[in-house]
Amino acid sequence: VDAWPDSGPRRLWEIELGDGYSAVLCRGERLYTAYREDQDEIVVALDRKDGSLVWDFAYEAGRYPDMSGHFGEGPNATPLLLEDRLVTIGITGKVTCLDSDSGDPFWELDLHGKYGPQQWRVEYGYSGIPLEYDGKILVLVAGDQHAVVALDPANGSQVWGSAPGRVSYAPPALLRLGGTDQLVYFSPTEVIGIDPRNGKQFWSYPVECVTENNLTPVALCAEDHLWVACQLDGGTRVLKITSQEGAFRATALWTSRTLKQGHWPSIVVGDYVYGSLGDSSSMFGAVNWRTGETAWKERVFHAAQMVYADDRI
Repeated sequence: VDAWPDSGPRRLWEIELGDGYSAVLCRGERLYTAYREDQDEIVVALDRKDGSLVWDFAYEAGRYPDMSGHFGEGPNATPLLLEDRLVTIGITGKVTCLDSDSGDPFWELDLHGKYGPQQWRVEYGYSGIPLEYDGKILVLVAGDQHAVVALDPANGSQVWGSAPGRVSYAPPALLRLGGTDQLVYFSPTEVIGIDPRNGKQFWSYPVECVTENNLTPVALCAEDHLWVACQLDGGTRVLKITSQEGAFRATALWTSRTLKQGHWPSIVVGDYVYGSLGDSSSMFGAVNWRTGETAWKERVFHAAQMVYADDRI
């Protein structure tokens, strides 16, 4: 539609859930998400037609000793929906694999209990979303053994582990770059691309800000270019990912210290990146990712979450 009526779009139903940052997943007639209520994290399946509860699964959430409650106490990560199971990761790195039809647990895994504690202060809790690749679950760990691991969804056993390294809060992404599938994720000081088949590192590029918190999701542009933004003094850059004889390299098409983004996402349409520009105070706008020039910006939406469809954002 070109415009909503004055009363807004017709509301079909509404329910109250608890706190957290998990997005809502949809498959068939079911919705899935996770939230916090008091001391528990709760995973739910809801009926899409009316929001009624199909099943729920609760467990004690816990918290890191040095965790700040400034942005809430999670959960931060969106679950992963596989063929017959739902994989969630809680605020302290506890992985739970549930039957997506019934909510019954298949297995659980304490990431930091198995792989060691995070190698830096985790102010805002575990945030890395699990991803699926070639039938394996890819998970950020940042313990003293691996930065990333691949798990078997049947029982949670490790299939491979990458080299040790730290991770930050931005969600990882599975992208096709340089003709090769890559898992792209952030450490506190870098953006890194690894092979999702075995964890081998392909490339890395510095992304540094004063807090050592990389929060902003990457965005894939055309021709193997990657929009990599940061908040505060971290700035923004567009990277070109190239390969020669199997060796990958990341080089900057341009960089800007003044163009910045916080933890909100961006949408790429053609030559432009759309989203909230700035950090603690932001304006909605568009940037030509080929040149770094801002096409327009308006003080209408701060920290905007977006979807794009039918030439509308």
